[in-house]
Amino acid sequence: MASLVRYDLAYSTSFLGRFNAKANHKLLKTAEKVLIYAIQNKEFSLKYRKKQTINTELRPVIPDDEVEKSGKTNDYPSPNEWNLTAITDSTLDSDPTTLAPQYGYMVFLNGNLIQWKSKHRERPKTSTATVEYMVYERAYIDSLGIMRVLECLNSAPKYIILANDNMAGLKMCTTLGHHEGKKYLKGNT
Repeated sequence: MASLVRYDLAYSTSFLGRFNAKANHKLLKTAEKVLIYAIQNKEFSLKYRKKQTINTELRPVIPDDEVEKSGKTNDYPSPNEWNLTAITDSTLDSDPTTLAPQYGYMVFLNGNLIQWKSKHRERPKTSTATVEYMVYERAYIDSLGIMRVLECLNSAPKYIILANDNMAGLKMCTTLGHHEGKKYLKGNT
């Protein structure tokens, strides 16, 4: 439910899922708060529109009644207008208890979130570039899978856009060969 229908619940349900094996009263109380939030916000859902742009700034969402006033009847893109974008990020020390690095990515189709993943790594890495490179790879593989599904529907985009903020990781992606012995950025970017 969280990752397919209610992305506002995705983080909280994923975080609570980490503790299912040893559930206790505190976990149940927290899960109850998440459930109360879900019930109080039933109207919140995913809405896919034509040609939304991805913007990292927070701004108010346009209500559906204003979109309907515009007179548009077909809000779906034509087959040659699909745009697939993956945004990735990672950090070395996101979890204060395990100090394990965390990575994540979001895949957007025409600016609409269609897939996401956030995961803690088991072994700490010594370089942000190494973790960034790993998340690029996973985001690219998942984006290729989505692109192949769209190809079956005769609606595949011409290319996939990968976006990130780590220049060393981007350099690793564009340079062929081995990367052993190189010095990369230390700490968070």
